[in-house]
Amino acid sequence: MSLNFGQWRKLSHYLPKRKIPEEVVTFIERTTSPLCVACSGGSDSLALLLLTKLFWSKRTVIILHYNHRIRAVSDEEERQMIDLARKLDVKIEVGHRPIMPEAHHLSDAVPGTNKTPATPPLPFPPHPSLLRSDGSLSGLPSETELRTLRYAFFEKMLRLHRSQILLLGHHADDRLETVLMRLVRGVGLEGLVAPRALHKVSFYTKLRPLLNFSKNELRNALIACNIPFFEDATNDEDDCLRNRIRHILIPAFDEVFPPHWRNGFKRSCQLLSEQRDDLKQRLEQRFQNWDFSKKIFECSELQTLSTIELRYFFQTLLQRHGIQNFGSQTIDNILSVLHGEETTILPLDAQYRLHLDGVKVALIKQPSKLPKPVSIIWQSGTLFLPNGAQLSFKEEPCSIECYKKVTSGTFSYYNTVVLDAETFTLPCTVRFWNNGDRYRPFGASTSVKVKDLFINHKIPIVQKHQLPVICSANGDIAWIPGLPPADAFKLTPQTKRCVFLFYQTDKILYGGEDGGGKGL
Repeated sequence: MSLNFGQWRKLSHYLPKRKIPEEVVTFIERTTSPLCVACSGGSDSLALLLLTKLFWSKRTVIILHYNHRIRAVSDEEERQMIDLARKLDVKIEVGHRPIMPEAHHLSDAVPGTNKTPATPPLPFPPHPSLLRSDGSLSGLPSETELRTLRYAFFEKMLRLHRSQILLLGHHADDRLETVLMRLVRGVGLEGLVAPRALHKVSFYTKLRPLLNFSKNELRNALIACNIPFFEDATNDEDDCLRNRIRHILIPAFDEVFPPHWRNGFKRSCQLLSEQRDDLKQRLEQRFQNWDFSKKIFECSELQTLSTIELRYFFQTLLQRHGIQNFGSQTIDNILSVLHGEETTILPLDAQYRLHLDGVKVALIKQPSKLPKPVSIIWQSGTLFLPNGAQLSFKEEPCSIECYKKVTSGTFSYYNTVVLDAETFTLPCTVRFWNNGDRYRPFGASTSVKVKDLFINHKIPIVQKHQLPVICSANGDIAWIPGLPPADAFKLTPQTKRCVFLFYQTDKILYGGEDGGGKGL
């Protein structure tokens, strides 16, 4: 297939400019920035490219094409896009997913072996970069990895061409799929109105001119104008959540709801967007005299705030100090302990932690000379961890029943452990795994490398760097969730008091998707 113009100037008959969101048109026509269009060659992004060239013919248009190197036809599609850019007389920038050496695919190795699990065959011929030397298929990059690489390329090109505008081909069906995915994860108004037609990000603005057009409208318009486009075979598979929503859930909606239910969905999004804008304006006015450059606030200052105002306060405070990678779960954790009397420490990132003690809320910057791995002195309250989990404990008398249950061999130590309070003393230290760590597990005769324990207990590589290493006051390792406790802190018949440590997470211990999301 060769991409060509067809009767491209007739596109405006099927996809009129009046259906493009007014804020998008106004934004473009009030600026002089080059218009960078993300275009894969599929029906939606190709329609976007041609409409941009048609409606803003006097503006500089630059095509940004990213070759993911997933399908065998990816390179041919790249050549076709370059040829189309030449025919349109526009500049094109092409990015490529890096081809990783075969050794870099060991992340999907089976724990305790040098083997990788069998990868199911793809429903389409794979790109040569995905094949190992023996012809087997290597691990596929995730959707998140591909998106990160793609946007890194887009932002690099925007800087290169001094552009502040990135046009994206998201359409009405994309918005429907996105909202459904976010709704079940638990988001606020900000999440439910996305993707937005106009979205300021960092130094540039994302524009989505096609949000009022459906996928079928775009495809039919191109077909009517005799304009060929690429068909991405990966969109036909149900191996990712978005595709399952597209192929299974939405067709079910079509059967259950009235024929024009999408119009009701569109109106709901519009109303939510209006409410979100109004709420944001009210919150900005409410906090316009607050000094968010401060790092310490008295709890008495926050007691008059409603829950939604507290959410806005903490979101603004964290963002003001450059803390970006937090989700709604982080805010939920803060609110759950905000008015408690016990001291709670919540690590936020490599630089900051939040300290709450019932009197003040303090954003504390970690000293640059802090030893690695970063350690936290923990004596009371709840300790929230960067992976979204939390640690808590209680101390109580050790009964005969408790002793028998813990030492019976049937007690699970994956999320809870019981230690002797006389040997495991507070304050303890919580840190992350160091490659040289070792200790003697319960019942073992000698110490063992933690690295070997991870392998023996089949803990994935990505998880072992997130699990807390809990050490007693003397610095000795007492427990790592998922591993047996240290023998030195075990209960004995003479134990009078015991310490329960609880590792709590809303995810499966060794896997699961992030259920967070920013927003009000």
